[in-house]
Amino acid sequence: MVQVYRAEGGEKNKMDTKTTGIIAVIVIVVIVGGVSAFFMWNAEEPNDAPNEVDEIVRDDVVSFLTDYDWDGVQSILEDSGIEVPEIREAIGEEFTFQHVNQGDPANPFHAKIETGWNEAGEALGADVATSWGYEDLEDALDHGQSAIDMGVDGMFIFNLAPDQWEPIVEEALEEDIEVVVMSSPMPQYEEYEVPFIGFELEEQGYHVGEYFVERIEEEGIEEPVDIAIFTEFIAPYATARSDGTLEALDDAGIEYNAFDMQEVGEDMAEARDTIEAFLMANPETDIVASLGSVSSAAAGLTLREEYEPGDKIWAGYDLLDQTVDAIKEGYGASNVDEVYNYGFLAAITLFLRARYDMRMGDMPVATVMVDQNNIEEFEYWAEKGIK
Repeated sequence: MVQVYRAEGGEKNKMDTKTTGIIAVIVIVVIVGGVSAFFMWNAEEPNDAPNEVDEIVRDDVVSFLTDYDWDGVQSILEDSGIEVPEIREAIGEEFTFQHVNQGDPANPFHAKIETGWNEAGEALGADVATSWGYEDLEDALDHGQSAIDMGVDGMFIFNLAPDQWEPIVEEALEEDIEVVVMSSPMPQYEEYEVPFIGFELEEQGYHVGEYFVERIEEEGIEEPVDIAIFTEFIAPYATARSDGTLEALDDAGIEYNAFDMQEVGEDMAEARDTIEAFLMANPETDIVASLGSVSSAAAGLTLREEYEPGDKIWAGYDLLDQTVDAIKEGYGASNVDEVYNYGFLAAITLFLRARYDMRMGDMPVATVMVDQNNIEEFEYWAEKGIK
């Protein structure tokens, strides 16, 4: 897996985001094998034996790139036996890519995605734009249709409703418009047709469930435990994460009662009020599971204002400010991914296909559990807008 930004042992990557705009293009071209993706040149079907780069040291590659040593990069590729067009020719070619997002740009989660999207576009010389649905699916679908009508070269969709998006995606592909999605994959298509930027959602939920199991056993909570589940939207991403969490409890033999999933939306104040009202009405709740950025931040805020650490076992996703504060004070944990990279990798994926007809499959985004023991290692990345 190739990730431009990564925190290891709390040390900070010193490359700024604009520099990595160029870096990631080349790193992704260079690191062809692995779980991230397979690239195919002008191929209609996945190649069983794609070109692979053996034992290329990432630090050496980055050292070339940080100096913008294009000849050095080209030399690495040639020495590895990979035939690709001259990289410098790709930079600056004009393409138009549209990000269609059902969400609200006021949500910090979407703002981080937008930063990655815009910085990759700037580095690639592509014309990138975003249209927002403000939580209205029909408006988002209309924006998708408008992008097709404008004849964009590629479309990046924040996908909460695969079935509803299918006609738009199908028309886009018929018009030779490349499509990538995040939040929920499009199971109707092969990954080389419509790549998914993200991770295995159910597996991510499973890791959160493992955290709950550990805490339940440590604290000796009487079973069956009562679980409240909050999400911004009732959507495939929420179902997958919830299913993974409950599967982990099942595998551990934990008996539980799970309340129906509660939809809280993307407005922080409204989400906080909804969560507080639910917990007040259901004081027997032992576990609070939040399935997205805002629901996690709102739950963290509610717990800090109304409860003491340890009153509830809580875990969520991402690192909005309210989530960071709650973790630091010992209220729970979060499964954290590289939010910036959703937009960043989406732009690069569209660019490589539009410029080189290079097909790549799903692009994983790294995730990790963050709690009070390691939160300090990740605060920098949250402040920088990466996680």
